[in-house]
Amino acid sequence: MASNYMGVGAKDKCRRWDKKGKGYIYVSRPQVINNYNSNMGGVDKMDFLITLYRTFIRSKKWTLRMFAHAIDMACVNGWLEYKEKAANMGVAKNDVLDLLHFRAYVAEVLILAGKTSTRKRGRPAADSPGPSTPKPLKVRPEIRPVAEVQLDRLDHLPSIDEKDFASRYKVPGCKGRSRILCQICNVHLCLTKKSNCFAIYHTK
Repeated sequence: MASNYMGVGAKDKCRRWDKKGKGYIYVSRPQVINNYNSNMGGVDKMDFLITLYRTFIRSKKWTLRMFAHAIDMACVNGWLEYKEKAANMGVAKNDVLDLLHFRAYVAEVLILAGKTSTRKRGRPAADSPGPSTPKPLKVRPEIRPVAEVQLDRLDHLPSIDEKDFASRYKVPGCKGRSRILCQICNVHLCLTKKSNCFAIYHTK
């Protein structure tokens, strides 16, 4: 066995079955073996959790497989720490994410973090063909970024929305309307001398 924090250490005696002698004998055991046997349940549990939602790669390169395995291992370890902290904080079990939703949440944060919006805004061009028949208006659900993206303080720059009507602010307690839009979060926030909801939204 190989270890990055312990060598042979203090040896002890352990009882093992001897096939030739057909009886128990006492053999010398290094400390690293003793520690592995005491904590191997955690290794087995991690391997089991990784197999539930393993990242499959068709490539035969061992480097890519090791990289994918490292990501899966980091997600499992992060989820176990998340569960432990949630229990210490008294979070209800129904509000704690399971492993699948935790992985989806981490993926969403990594995809949206620091990503500038590329959606085109403003009125359509004059030469663009209009629809032959008017389409019924659809109420789109309000989409807000996750907290890790909202509070990462990376490239949250304001832009001017060119809609016909100003949109309502997204900060609780602020009932006004604004044309100022965050390029990352895609939410409308006020930015005036009297109130700066743009800074409040990205810091709280």
